[in-house]
Amino acid sequence: MRTGSIYKIECLVTKKVYIGQTVQNPPIKRWLDHYGEINNSSNESYLYRDIRRFGIENFTFQILEIDISLEDLNKKEVEYIEKYKSNNSKYGYNLTKGGNFTVKSVIGKENVRVIINSIKYDKEKTFVEIARIFNVSRDIVSDINNGATWYFCDEEYPIRDNSANKNKLTENEVYDIYAKLKNKMSLTDIAKEYNVSITNISNINQGIIYRFLEDDSYPIYVPINSKPRVSIEKIKKVVELLKHNPDYTYSKIGNIVGIGRKTVSGINNGKLYTDLVEELGINEFPIR
Repeated sequence: MRTGSIYKIECLVTKKVYIGQTVQNPPIKRWLDHYGEINNSSNESYLYRDIRRFGIENFTFQILEIDISLEDLNKKEVEYIEKYKSNNSKYGYNLTKGGNFTVKSVIGKENVRVIINSIKYDKEKTFVEIARIFNVSRDIVSDINNGATWYFCDEEYPIRDNSANKNKLTENEVYDIYAKLKNKMSLTDIAKEYNVSITNISNINQGIIYRFLEDDSYPIYVPINSKPRVSIEKIKKVVELLKHNPDYTYSKIGNIVGIGRKTVSGINNGKLYTDLVEELGINEFPIR
């Protein structure tokens, strides 16, 4: 029986949350959809604005409930949004009370079929372009593509497989990309060389896809001119906790300071904010 899940995205900086539903299996695929939308400048939702502002490493993805029947999925989403007050801008990023009720009533069954046909046969059009044609959000088109909003038994989901680019890369090519990232070759140039999207290369760099290395190896490449998103005070606190609390995990340190686990790992291994850390008298990595 086809079922769905409810998930939560939380910003470690603002403590605001976003509640969503998905029928994708495993549910983490929905997080990858969100991740792929980060660099879409036309998506100005509050959630994506803050992800671009604070950095993806300062956001967590958590599955709240799984194996929910499709009949109860909308109801559950509404309940969780109410529980976390996430449609209140003080506490979260949701714009509605949830449930996709307004989506169905606004679009209509006939238009959904037209959108499905556009997804299937107008493959040169991106989800953003299709969304503009029908005056809906890119997320609605994505949900239709995955069968989350309108599910038709005569369709196979996802209607369009957006992971096609990933399948073009062999394991050897991925290791070659790792080497190019370590040598600080730009993401744009790597993407052109392997005929994949910049988002794919960014995902490889962050360890979102093709995760063949140890957790502590990500991100592989941090541009020298990247602007610090963590204050020197927080970095100093991280260094102190790393040095004097060997029993503290990266996650615990991140929770204390208010940053992501991966950021703590990157600081410890000299992959993030190296210049700032060296100003604190640290010249050897890993710190512990």
